[in-house]
Amino acid sequence: MLVVVNKQDQTLNIPHDSIQIESVQGDPLGKAKFQVIDNNSSISLQGLQEVIIFDENVALGGTKLIPAHNYLTNNNFNYGNTGWTESGTLTGRITFPSNPTFGAGAKATLTFSNQAVGSDKRTQTLGHGISPQNYVIVGQQYCLSMTINVTAGFVNSYAFFQIVFLDASGSALSTTSSSNIFTAGSNRLSVTATAPANTISIQAVIGGTTTSTTNSGTATFTALQLEPVWFPNLYNYPTPICDFLQADSCPLLIDNTVSRFDRVMSGFITHLTATYEGPVRTWDVEVTAGDWMLELGKLTNISYTNTTDATIIIAMILGESTPLWASDATLQSGTPQALSYQNVPICYTGATVPTIQYADATNREILNSLQNITGFTYGVDPYYNVYYYPPFYTQCPYTFSSSPDNVNSFPYYDYSIEHDYTQLHNIENVLGTTFSTTVTESWTFQDGSHTETKHIPAELPQSVTVGGAGISCGQDTGTGYGTAQSIITVGTSQFGTSKLLSFPAPGYAAGVAISVVYAYDTLAYTNVQSPDSIAQYGQLFASINDSSLTSLNSCAIRGEAELEEYSQSRDTLKFKVNQLAGVGQVITFTSALDNITSGHYTVQKVTARYLGNRTNEYEIEAGTYVDNFVDFFRNTQKTASTVSHDPAETIKQTNLLQQDNISLSDSLFIHT
Repeated sequence: MLVVVNKQDQTLNIPHDSIQIESVQGDPLGKAKFQVIDNNSSISLQGLQEVIIFDENVALGGTKLIPAHNYLTNNNFNYGNTGWTESGTLTGRITFPSNPTFGAGAKATLTFSNQAVGSDKRTQTLGHGISPQNYVIVGQQYCLSMTINVTAGFVNSYAFFQIVFLDASGSALSTTSSSNIFTAGSNRLSVTATAPANTISIQAVIGGTTTSTTNSGTATFTALQLEPVWFPNLYNYPTPICDFLQADSCPLLIDNTVSRFDRVMSGFITHLTATYEGPVRTWDVEVTAGDWMLELGKLTNISYTNTTDATIIIAMILGESTPLWASDATLQSGTPQALSYQNVPICYTGATVPTIQYADATNREILNSLQNITGFTYGVDPYYNVYYYPPFYTQCPYTFSSSPDNVNSFPYYDYSIEHDYTQLHNIENVLGTTFSTTVTESWTFQDGSHTETKHIPAELPQSVTVGGAGISCGQDTGTGYGTAQSIITVGTSQFGTSKLLSFPAPGYAAGVAISVVYAYDTLAYTNVQSPDSIAQYGQLFASINDSSLTSLNSCAIRGEAELEEYSQSRDTLKFKVNQLAGVGQVITFTSALDNITSGHYTVQKVTARYLGNRTNEYEIEAGTYVDNFVDFFRNTQKTASTVSHDPAETIKQTNLLQQDNISLSDSLFIHT
């Protein structure tokens, strides 16, 4: 494993046997622990510094991925000149495609044709004021690379690019320039420079200069990359292009920079202990994953009506100042050329919430309330993207098998399987709160008398229609009802049966249609059953009381989510592998001894260790997550949401849950 602390490589200072990473589905506070050996007490570690841990063995299509992070946005000019500022004595010599443009036309073009002596430049500056991430570190080396195609050789002019380090006032501290570029042809070029003292921001520059008023030449710039040189002893720089168009990359959508898709964990230092032996300082470091920021965002005070869960989550996250982002499926469908978007977990719509209200609620509490309704899983990935989707939504790119081919399937060891029947149930009574509902009832008169009656659960109907025409409705309190054409009884039995609708003389003919619209308050109370489980185990009952459930539909969804989890045994696989698997991913697992062939299980817990010699071990628990103490402790507030009801209250709706399994597989082979 490779470890970057505060955007600087500390791998060689970390004993490999001190690294332990634990990520758990259901408890979003993933943790990493390791030591940093500081031989001369010169390494400055502080709370809330970012830590990124990479798996250097992650491969895509048989090619190992090189850890990288491209700090430039719109690096291919797909969105015109967005993010690039013009400077220099000449203007308009660098042109851009329309917004958006993909393919061969995505490039910036520099053209000289007898311009005045001077230069034209485009710059992109990043630093503390540009991004919530601290990308600029004094003493860190950076590499700027790009593909430059000179389509017409330069005469009395040339193209160039630069890295410029700026101080707090925006003044240049140092500038590193490429060689002057004259000759026709396409080349991948780069420059490397180290941030000097007092650096606050970094500027990437592309441009051209004329040396005489008789000049010409044309060049295009594309595939720009500004990256930290983290591991110069392991990899050559520049690394392969890392941007949103690459399948081996993943964007940090909070600022649209792009990282290679090989992170094990990203988070922040939350606990530090320093011990000393002479001048040698040993740091014991504890890191909390990015999910921690779900606890620290702005508290939410808002009410929603008939709003999807995904809409609520995205609005909540995008209204924050934390480095988190949330997207829906339109991210991928809206820009199919952006292959890296396929690696971004999204917020999937699971239910439309009739009504829900939050008062000083944390992001985690809101996600918990929505997860209770749908049974979805949620969290934050190592690229600070918030996800919320069904447990089967994201698939591990390879399988684990007792007969592996070591290409698409890999071996496992220290394997066990546990079958837990202690929480089995298959009939669920789900109780929410009262809600108002509007009902239309229709029938026909049975005879021609005025005694035709109908009991309705409302003090007064919203409308009464007879024979297609609306008629008036009054209240009979025992003292008369005026000229009303229909009446509803109010009060005690001395005035008749309460809430009984009747029609005074003269009566309507038999067969005439009646339609009554009325609203009343009723209790959200449903029964959900799993027939397959009942047939297998018999009837096993349970109940849910939750005042946040305000409709029959939300009660049904909540009950179905519960039975999906508990109507069958909770099977948990435990095993170790050397391939990276993430929490929330679905793995395909084969065990010949257990008659499991391509079974699908959700990864619930991952404990990662570095064994040395560039070998990583991942201890995996997959199947159904079993709550631990942390979950119980953190969710005790749910008890405040429980409600009770009149024992005489009837169940308003019964739902049957039918579960089925389907397995799909596909493969793509690319030969070059």
